[in-house]
Amino acid sequence: MYNFFHTNCFAVFYWTIAATASLFFSYFAPQIHSLKSWKEMSSALCISQFILNFLGSIIGWTALAYFVFWRLSPGFNLQWQDFAVLLVAFYGISGYLPYIFLQKGLPFRQ
Repeated sequence: MYNFFHTNCFAVFYWTIAATASLFFSYFAPQIHSLKSWKEMSSALCISQFILNFLGSIIGWTALAYFVFWRLSPGFNLQWQDFAVLLVAFYGISGYLPYIFLQKGLPFRQ
């Protein structure tokens, strides 16, 4: 199974899914986060929201790729840093990473 994750075919498939999902979450970000619709936003705000949500999703997919391609190997021992990477991957892939960091704030930030 380890060798499967390190093939070029899997890498192309992975990044195709990552780009498609990132575009999906960027396009539907107003509905996901209960914001104004694209038609109600100014063009500058539309562009910034699209880019912000696309980058947040790509960061999540990159964190998951780091975990799968580099950390997941034979003899792998899970460490606390891996939980942080997986948390970033989860929130990024699900489209909530920009919302958590920029709009809602971190739980420990006052």
